[in-house]
Amino acid sequence: LTHKSGTTDSGNELSLYKVDLSNGKTTDSASVAYLNHGSELVMKDCAVTNCDATATGGAFYMYKATADISKTTFTNCDATGSGKSAGVAYVEGSDTTFTMTGCTITNCTSKNYGGAFFVNTNGRVELSSTTINGCSTTSRAGAVYIKAGTAILNGVTIDGCSTTGNSSRGGGIYNYQGT
Repeated sequence: LTHKSGTTDSGNELSLYKVDLSNGKTTDSASVAYLNHGSELVMKDCAVTNCDATATGGAFYMYKATADISKTTFTNCDATGSGKSAGVAYVEGSDTTFTMTGCTITNCTSKNYGGAFFVNTNGRVELSSTTINGCSTTSRAGAVYIKAGTAILNGVTIDGCSTTGNSSRGGGIYNYQGT
């Protein structure tokens, strides 16, 4: 399935099971789903390949929403615009929780912060039994950047992630003011 970016607004639910999403592109945030204000996403046994957002959140942008993703692969997801962050998911706001279990993330990139994830303003990311491999950014956190939220990692493997550039820090994880 080749797709365009989707949006779920104000309390909507989106469930994806055994769906392959490829070549999603947007000139804004989130080439897979933009989730806000009570929206919910459930995703299981899916594959997301070659997603690209020129703004923040290569695959997902979340604000006051929830996502529960399991047994899904993310390959070559990018947030490529100047100063943009989070190759896979940008997670922001209280009541925002992104949960991922048994997933694999490979070669995802961002232009600025968090090759895979950016956690901001009381957002929460919970990763378990997940592998993040070969992700990168030009500034901070090749895998997970925690600016002002919470990241809980349990049984997570981060391998071969990197940062490049003059002020690069945290090849795997960079915690600025989060927990």
